[in-house]
Amino acid sequence: MTKEGGGDVKKRKKSGQGATVGEGRTSSVEEKEKQQQRGKKENKKSRNQLKGKQAVVSNGSDTGATSGQVKSLQSAATGATWSIFLQVVLRLVTFASNGIIVRISSSTMLGIVNVRLLLLYSTIVFLAREPVRKACLSVRNSQLTASHWQMVVNLIWFGIVASFVLATTLSLFWLFYLQRPEDLSYYTIAVVSYALSAVVEVAAEPYWIFYQIKLNSKLKAVIETQSLIAGVIVLLGGLYFFPELGLVVPSAAQLVRKFYILFAYVFKLNWDLNRAKASIAPVQSNVQMLFSAAHNGELPWYKYIPESIAKIAASFVLHGVVKQALTEGERYIMTFGHMLTFAEQGVYDVVNSLGSLVPRMLFHPIEEDYYTFFAALLSREEEDTCGKKEENTADEKGVERDIAKVMCEADEKLASLTLSTLLKLVVLIGIVFTCFGQAYSYLLLFIYGGESLANGEGVVLLRATCMYVFLLAVNGITECFVSAFSSKREIDEHNWYMFYISVAYALASIYFTATFGAVGFVMANGVNMVLRISKSLYDIQHYLHQHNHMLLEGHPILNSIPCSSVLITLCLSMGVTMWSESVLIGETYSSQFQGGVAFTNIAQHIAVGAVCFFSSMFILYTAEKDFLRHLVVLWRGDGKPSRRVGTKSQKQSNKKMK
Repeated sequence: MTKEGGGDVKKRKKSGQGATVGEGRTSSVEEKEKQQQRGKKENKKSRNQLKGKQAVVSNGSDTGATSGQVKSLQSAATGATWSIFLQVVLRLVTFASNGIIVRISSSTMLGIVNVRLLLLYSTIVFLAREPVRKACLSVRNSQLTASHWQMVVNLIWFGIVASFVLATTLSLFWLFYLQRPEDLSYYTIAVVSYALSAVVEVAAEPYWIFYQIKLNSKLKAVIETQSLIAGVIVLLGGLYFFPELGLVVPSAAQLVRKFYILFAYVFKLNWDLNRAKASIAPVQSNVQMLFSAAHNGELPWYKYIPESIAKIAASFVLHGVVKQALTEGERYIMTFGHMLTFAEQGVYDVVNSLGSLVPRMLFHPIEEDYYTFFAALLSREEEDTCGKKEENTADEKGVERDIAKVMCEADEKLASLTLSTLLKLVVLIGIVFTCFGQAYSYLLLFIYGGESLANGEGVVLLRATCMYVFLLAVNGITECFVSAFSSKREIDEHNWYMFYISVAYALASIYFTATFGAVGFVMANGVNMVLRISKSLYDIQHYLHQHNHMLLEGHPILNSIPCSSVLITLCLSMGVTMWSESVLIGETYSSQFQGGVAFTNIAQHIAVGAVCFFSSMFILYTAEKDFLRHLVVLWRGDGKPSRRVGTKSQKQSNKKMK
């Protein structure tokens, strides 16, 4: 009994222990199952969040874009609007002042001021400012901290120091190497003044970049407009009351403009700081616009810089040199080659400025402000970071990567649609100028500057410039887009290509100028633009091939081609207006301006052009409604255009590809 009882006890103990172990195993399994269920719920929740993000990106509520995209788009649209306003004021005032100078002064002074002295100024400003500006505009407002901003400012000061070195070196070159004008006095004072004005303008760059990063584009337009008005008042007043001072008058006007810009930015920052009664993150005083060493004192200011941004700026240096040589190539050849007299240079500059007056008022601000927009949306990585696929996305980090991928693809799609719209806009503007500029070049020159401009090569120059505007339009937007996504290696490769283009451009300028005269410069510029556009289109196609999701709504380059009805209407308008000029104005221009019949003919000729222009615009409105709707949405900054726009553009693209 005892043994049996003891055996029963042992059995009960073992069975009790077994039950305890079994219950523990069961509870652990249940806990694991509960954890798995919770994980599945969390993953499902994350997946739903991802689907929600995708729905916002693809369909959206009203705008179809994220708040960040809308803010960037609104900033770009606002900045472009204010920049266009600034360019309109700048070009109109320059246009009027040049016309007055032609009549009260001489074309020789125009040649010296607008070609030689402004070439000195633009060379210093562009080479010292452009690389740093392009690199620093990649900085986002959310990245700004006190230490990071100080590093950015230190990098900007490299450009300010470079402007001083360039100003000193080039001033000596302008004074002692180039031919001095004999019939105008105070040439030395003028050279020093224009070089100093360039240094002063670059010194305002920390303020300019700061407010651009803060998305305050209106300030730039207001300050530069005010400075322009002040400079023009000094210029016209000085020429009228003190004509004997010669080049001192435009030199004083130039210095007034640039010092006004610098002091206005300093005053504006002080005003904002006092109004905020604290700081405008991360700036607390004007002192933070000066170079400074690291807080711990271990690094001097010239080493305390953001390394990644500095590398991009260094890559843009050679690019800036070559671009400046290509942009101002004809002025360099005029200045160093002595191929034209100062009077001929003045006439060429006036005609060239007149021909590109309205296009430059539109193209330059669009390029400047939408470069910031594209740089914020596109990645400079050589690989498609949006298109990378993760092997395991079941965890929370994987879901976050999926969300980031969707948002990245949405940014790039928005950039593609914006490129297509902007490119079609400038293409249409270029074609309009090409078609209508042929029949109204003489009339415009005669009204603007009299027979001194209308006779000779002026008409041929203006007609050629109107055709050149089309190439100028396409090149500006395509290079803007390419610069926004290019990596350091791609920028370096592009620099070498631009160098080869500059050599070809120089040779073409020498040949065409010797053969055709001043119009040869326009022809050489056309060759330059064709080569640059070809390179940009190749780079864009390569980028789109790596980012296939940007082609879902059609190829942006093919979508930018206007429809055939618009092109046919514009070509017919060119034929009708040229026929009108030959019949109503005739070959003997000067004789017809003596009597009242000539003014009647002029009015009839202008009326024919107006009818043709508005007819073309009506055809454009009926045939390109989706493009116009897309343009309105883009300009308002409301976000991504409607899906119907993309669908139709994709169908048009597919038809063109077939």
